Amino acid sequence: MILYAGQMMEHGSRSALRQLHPYSNLLISSVPELRQGWLDGINETVLKEASAGVARPARGETCSFFERCSVRIPGCCDVEPTPFRQLSKGARIRCQRTEEELIELSAPSQCQY
Repeated sequence: MILYAGQMMEHGSRSALRQLHPYSNLLISSVPELRQGWLDGINETVLKEASAGVARPARGETCSFFERCSVRIPGCCDVEPTPFRQLSKGARIRCQRTEEELIELSAPSQCQY
C-alpha cells in the first residue's frame, strides 16, 4: 500500500502494483542509487514538487496530492471526490485518470531531436 497524507494512493500485491499513480513514481524515483551523479537525471519539476507542502483534505474528498501532481486535472481533481479504480493487474489506485491515461502520460516521449 502506498499512502500520501493519510490517503491510500495505490494498493495491491507486490506483483500487481504498477506504480502508475504520480506519487508512486515520485516515491520510487526518490530512492537513492549507489552511483555518483544519480541525482543528475532528476527533473527539476519533480524536485520542486517534492518540496511543496502537503494538503490534507477530509477523508473521501479531493486528492491530497493535487498540488504536486504532474497529471492533475484542474476543476476535477481539486473539486470532485477521488475514486478508487481497479487496475488490470488487480491493484487499486486513487485517481481521476484512467489506467490507460496514466500509462500514456507516463510513457517516455517519442520525440526525436
